[in-house]
Amino acid sequence: MKKLIFVVLVIGIVVFGIYTYLYQDHRNIASEEVSVSKTVAAIFKEYQEDEKKANSLYLDKKVRIVGKITSINAADTILVLDNKLSAKIIGKIANKVNDEITLEGRLLGYDSLLEEINLDQTQIK
Repeated sequence: MKKLIFVVLVIGIVVFGIYTYLYQDHRNIASEEVSVSKTVAAIFKEYQEDEKKANSLYLDKKVRIVGKITSINAADTILVLDNKLSAKIIGKIANKVNDEITLEGRLLGYDSLLEEINLDQTQIK
């Protein structure tokens, strides 16, 4: 009987540990400090030259990026800057194509197939 209680207790602790690990609070990018501030062209050039090095500098970090809007998908709240950066925007988009804009968001990486940098959790500044 003691073995059964011990096994149930151990299983309960393991399940609780796994649950706690899987359901951690989500990261709040808006409250974090900006790691780097650059233009779309500058970051794109760095990814073209050395993707591994650029990832070490920018991947999964909050960045501030300046560029010109080349495409807007208002339904999905996605902006494309300089035809090289795609950003998932938090909230509504009030800007127009060709507006110069500053974005802050988490850099997800570089898609070499589409030759595009991706941001999410992005706010217009």
